[in-house]
Amino acid sequence: MRVPTSTRRLGNSGLLLVAALAWAARSSAAPGDAPRTSPEAQARFEAGVAAYEEGRYREAVERFKEADQLAPSPLLSFNIAKVFERMADNRNALAWYRDYLRRLPGADNRSVVSERISALEAALRATGVQQVTVLSSPAGATVAIDNVSRGVTPWTGELIPGPHTLSLTLSGYRDSVSEIELPEDHAIDIDTPLVSLVVPPPSEPTNDEKAAPEPGSHQPPGAAEAPAASIERSWMPRWWTWALFGGAAAGFIGAGAFEMARSDMEEQARKEPVQIDYQQKYDSMEQRQTLARAFLGVGIVAAVAGGVSLYFDWEEAQAASDVAFGCDAAGCSLAVGGRF
Repeated sequence: MRVPTSTRRLGNSGLLLVAALAWAARSSAAPGDAPRTSPEAQARFEAGVAAYEEGRYREAVERFKEADQLAPSPLLSFNIAKVFERMADNRNALAWYRDYLRRLPGADNRSVVSERISALEAALRATGVQQVTVLSSPAGATVAIDNVSRGVTPWTGELIPGPHTLSLTLSGYRDSVSEIELPEDHAIDIDTPLVSLVVPPPSEPTNDEKAAPEPGSHQPPGAAEAPAASIERSWMPRWWTWALFGGAAAGFIGAGAFEMARSDMEEQARKEPVQIDYQQKYDSMEQRQTLARAFLGVGIVAAVAGGVSLYFDWEEAQAASDVAFGCDAAGCSLAVGGRF
């Protein structure tokens, strides 16, 4: 494989850059074929190396990320971490070193990288935060921590150490809510498998399973067992119950409105210097007070009547639910139950 001249001049800080390109070449080779490198991935890689040598670190990170998308390599995560460390960006350096060991647990330089991770974790601890990575299976779930949306999995960020509430949501999967505890001294990974809402279709029974009767059954030959028919009745209050509760709400709203009007008129009466005008406003205040009390009485009566009607609706529904109708091979029957 051709190694660019610029790569040879990197020294210790870019020790794995050449190895990353070799890894990408192996990962893109088909089984049984000679290893080959994606020309586009190699071009992005070499552009990242050039940007790194010239001190254009942000550009180097972007080029390495693009190369990783085209030819995935955990060693490129190491290179990105080195660039961020050169930029004194401890948070991103820690995130990418951790990503490197997550993707390549058996790395030859694992002990060295683990020491750098410990040092960066200590630097974060000194600022009062610590790093957490949230993963999910499948990826792409929306992450919310303490009811604040953070992004989608895989997500890495910094939080104040201590207890937090983690929520994951993904279309087609059950929401996941869990309590996590973030320690002060080291970063953690939270990996959550999501449960699909799609129920797999039942498997077709084999011919032997169809022919074999269940243990303890005494089904006569030729008799087909008919499934029992059941009726499930959902309970719903009757229309006049709703009307009574609606009348109660209207009464309470009317009482509140007239009480506000009464208070306003009382305030106006107090400010009147002329006795006649004061008396007129005072009379108007008393009328509104009377109306407010009347509406309040109507609301209370309607609410009580609605509650009584709701109780009888429930009782009737319970009585109706004690009636069941079913059929079997011997015929059909009606069962009635109740409370006496």
